[in-house]
Amino acid sequence: MRPIHFVYEDEADVKEIETLEFRIDPDMLPVEGNENYRTVYDGIFSIPSGIVGENPFFLPVAVSKIHFPDADEDVQAAFPEATGNLFPPSRANDDPILYVEPITGVVMKGLLRLQINGVVSDDQASFMDVFHAGIAPGVYPLLSIEREGEISDDDAEDFRGAIYLFQDLAIVILVVGLVLGLGVLV
Repeated sequence: MRPIHFVYEDEADVKEIETLEFRIDPDMLPVEGNENYRTVYDGIFSIPSGIVGENPFFLPVAVSKIHFPDADEDVQAAFPEATGNLFPPSRANDDPILYVEPITGVVMKGLLRLQINGVVSDDQASFMDVFHAGIAPGVYPLLSIEREGEISDDDAEDFRGAIYLFQDLAIVILVVGLVLGLGVLV
């Protein structure tokens, strides 16, 4: 398994619950100095070659964010329809995101958006000519995965009632304690 690093981005509300927004670290997948991932291009991580072997009949698979927002410029330039005017990369729309309630650490909403890509090497490009002439070596999008989950309205109401009730009660106890403490000193 490979760890995925999320970084704090902003505060956000999910169904009137205060949350912290976390996104995948855009610097997580650099080519150089990265021992945890087998990467050929910035922003794209490959499944180890041992899974598919070194056979040119198998197309190695790589995973990236949708539309290659963190990939090398040469990868983005190879897909103007994916990264240009038609579907430009957008962190707001394409990043995997977790919305975490800070008191309990519970994820209130999650969005997973990843793209599965085929990585064509020089050897495979010549083999692929049998099926389609002129395929250049590179990374080719095959499919995207989008999953979303969010706390239900009823569960959000129950959560707000339980957690925020105790938070408000703690504030009242603190204020009453301060008033009584100051009254004793006077």
